[in-house]
Amino acid sequence: EVYKSGYAFKNKCWFLDWHKQESIDLLESSTNSSELIDLIKQGVPEEYIFENDRKDSNKVVIRGKLPKLKWTDPDLEIHKKSPKTMRDVGVFITWLQDDMVNDITSFRGRNAGGTAMWLACEQGAENVYMMGFDLSVPDKPLSHLYPETTHLPTSAKDNGFDSINWQTQNKKVFRKFPKTNFYWVTKSVEEQLLVDQFSMCKNVTFLTYGDLEVWK
Repeated sequence: EVYKSGYAFKNKCWFLDWHKQESIDLLESSTNSSELIDLIKQGVPEEYIFENDRKDSNKVVIRGKLPKLKWTDPDLEIHKKSPKTMRDVGVFITWLQDDMVNDITSFRGRNAGGTAMWLACEQGAENVYMMGFDLSVPDKPLSHLYPETTHLPTSAKDNGFDSINWQTQNKKVFRKFPKTNFYWVTKSVEEQLLVDQFSMCKNVTFLTYGDLEVWK
């Protein structure tokens, strides 16, 4: 979706596992590229195939996964249509144009916010402002920027969840770049969850959006 929107042609982006297949016409001497792509599509339901306009491109990125429609444990059937199970389902065939996309080669497989901070620090950022970095705890409704979106589980919205992984990954960034100033911007410091969990991170300061207004 980001690629189709045109954003990646005007702005530098980082995508995970963005492995380019170049000169695809030469990948198999006995099969042309169109037949190769058709072979990849075989057995995949049409509604799970996402492909942009090829134009004259001979570079492509192919990614995706199929939904897990059957579970060996009947008790897990309730997860069949869950956002996590259905997220990014399908075969995504992206024919590349003149874009500004970079593959993420470090801090892989972490949360998006932590990865964004890591990449910014690698490029020499001295001050990082963290906006929209939600945390959560069990049994407390999740305060989320997009509460009605498809990929926000209803259970998380209603009950919250244990965000220990987010906490751990963010702390790793703070420790890796001790000379970088991190400003965690929130609506209210008093209402921000788990502030005490970051008290040992001396390069992290909690601010409010009101504080930023004063700095203008």
